[in-house]
Amino acid sequence: MVKAVHILTYVDEGASFFARSAVPVVSARDTVSLQALELGGAQAVVLTDCQGGDDLQACDVALAVLEARLGLRDGAIRIIASIADSARGLMRATSLEGKSARLAGLCWNRASFAHDMGGSMADDIGELARMQVAISARSLGVFAYDSAKGAINEDFRRHSAALGFQGAVISDGPP
Repeated sequence: MVKAVHILTYVDEGASFFARSAVPVVSARDTVSLQALELGGAQAVVLTDCQGGDDLQACDVALAVLEARLGLRDGAIRIIASIADSARGLMRATSLEGKSARLAGLCWNRASFAHDMGGSMADDIGELARMQVAISARSLGVFAYDSAKGAINEDFRRHSAALGFQGAVISDGPP
């Protein structure tokens, strides 16, 4: 079974198709599994461990094949790339530019980034990664999605929005 997360948008700027919907999570290391993906009405996927433009392009091609198989128009399935699952992905965010018209947003995973950095996440390095995701999304002209676990409260939403995030990827596991 494919893991899914929920996407919540804070503002309605043409991306309401993400709001309150379950979105499948696919791995940048395993785009072949996309061919067996059942979308369940989802209009996007979250591409985890995206380490640059090559990963985004590979996912784009796999989604084009899936869309053809399902009879969907080319580009119907959007991509939210999780660039800060590792330091490598975070530092290569600029390589995403122009690699896929499907790119709708960038997100990050606090727990994965902490693991990649060698253990527990110090607040400073976590906030640096968080801000770099928001800045990179702005530079690419796509939405920035914060990392959250479970239900989020109004304080989290307000602080996240003030930092430049338009929404959050909400998982049941560690953020």
